Amino acid sequence: MRYQLSLDSCTKACSVALTPLDGGKAFAWFEILDRGHAEIIAHQAQLLMLVAGIKAQDISQIAVTIGPGTFTGARIALAFARMFAAARDIPIIAVNSLEAIAFNAISNLSLSRNDIVYTAIDARRGQVYFASYDSTGAEIFTPEAIEIRIAAEMIKSNSLILGTGRELLIEAVESFSELHKLSPDMHFPQAEIFGDRVKNRVAETTPVSPLYLRAADAKLPASHPITFTQ
Repeated sequence: MRYQLSLDSCTKACSVALTPLDGGKAFAWFEILDRGHAEIIAHQAQLLMLVAGIKAQDISQIAVTIGPGTFTGARIALAFARMFAAARDIPIIAVNSLEAIAFNAISNLSLSRNDIVYTAIDARRGQVYFASYDSTGAEIFTPEAIEIRIAAEMIKSNSLILGTGRELLIEAVESFSELHKLSPDMHFPQAEIFGDRVKNRVAETTPVSPLYLRAADAKLPASHPITFTQ
């Protein structure tokens, strides 16, 4: 049986899944962590393979979130995916994390044809990483780092907002009412869910890079002219 290894570490959450490509049971792990994503993601991938009773050669492709998210988090799962894919000579399917979050609602809620799913990740500095999708998962607004007030102006009052930037947007939207009751896990990418949604996508043909949307918050110290005393 062929499997897809699905990975995410873009936010506080970290998740790994083995998605069957020929039908059958998926194996998944998801946890919200304060730190330690880099140490645990490889371990959990190995543990899931052990539980599923498969070996590395049974994995024929990888799906991985590439951001936006934390600057370091967007690189952790991708670095592991690149290493694993290179060793096995298998393709990578890149998934942006805002789309992955939207899939939580699209796959688990009863959405009407006209429903719009807004996804937002807290980008700090008064901004959110923001995107929107229709009820089938088709992109409406391309992922972008924008000011909270601008994102709020795009949102209809009776709609669905997911992601760690959700509360920031709700505060800025007048007369907001929630369409569905959401569990806390739905605000983070989940490898089991997005892995199943993208397993039939065409893999990337060029090297996969992180999707940052803006420069890192940390800056190198400004250089100063060097003077020499005589």
